[in-house]
Amino acid sequence: MRILGDLCLLVAFVGIHFLMRHTTFGSAVYAVGGNDEAARLSGIHVSRVRISVFAITSALAAVSGILTASRIGSGNPSVGTGFELDVIAAVIIGGTSFSGGIGTAGGTLIGAFIV
Repeated sequence: MRILGDLCLLVAFVGIHFLMRHTTFGSAVYAVGGNDEAARLSGIHVSRVRISVFAITSALAAVSGILTASRIGSGNPSVGTGFELDVIAAVIIGGTSFSGGIGTAGGTLIGAFIV
């Protein structure tokens, strides 16, 4: 089961890295994260980008929940309690700004390995 989790991590990382670096959607995400009003004035549909980002995030959270439930053999809603600070620390160590618009998937992956 560990190999499946590692494979899902690799596929998600490659997919997100490609999406953020090589598509116009990735550029729109960085623009909306940096300044949503400037992004709106430059012709980006801010609400569409936000909804898409939330949908991608919830799909990845669902995959994570499925993998966690299959690993422990049951559905426990409190299994991730206490990991919130670790996740925030990994993202900040990886170079993502609190104010938005700055950060990479690779930096977040390195930050997660450090934490």
